[in-house]
Amino acid sequence: MTSDQIASNQAMPGQMTSDQVAALRETVVGRGYQAVLLIGDSEIMRTKLVKVPLALAHVAVFVPNEEDKAWLEGVCAGGAQAGDAERLAELVAHAAEHGAQAVIAAHPALADLAGEAGLALPLIDTKAL
Repeated sequence: MTSDQIASNQAMPGQMTSDQVAALRETVVGRGYQAVLLIGDSEIMRTKLVKVPLALAHVAVFVPNEEDKAWLEGVCAGGAQAGDAERLAELVAHAAEHGAQAVIAAHPALADLAGEAGLALPLIDTKAL
C-alpha cells in the first residue's frame, strides 16, 4: 500500500482496509457463521489480516491447500480460464463438507468467478463492504 492509501484507509485492488476487515467481521458474526472459507490472493490467505479478527470472534477460517492457493493466485493475477468456475464450485463444496457455512471472496476476480460458479454456500464479497 502507498502512504496515501494508508492515510485515507484505501486498499489496493485485492487488498482490504482495516475498515473493510471490521465490516467483514461484523457481517460474518451478524449472520451467525461459525466457519467460513477465505479465498483471495496469496497475501490475504497467507497473512493474519482477515483470519485473526474472525478467529477472535470464534469463527473458524478455512483456507485452501497450497495447490488451490496457487491456482487462486493465478485467477487473481490473470483472470478466470475455462473450467475455473467448476473448480471453484468443487473447492467450496469440499469446504462445506468440512463445516464451512459461507465463502469470503477477498478479491474482485474471485467474487466475479464465484458469481458464475453457482456455489453451494452463501458468498460474502469484500468489495461490497
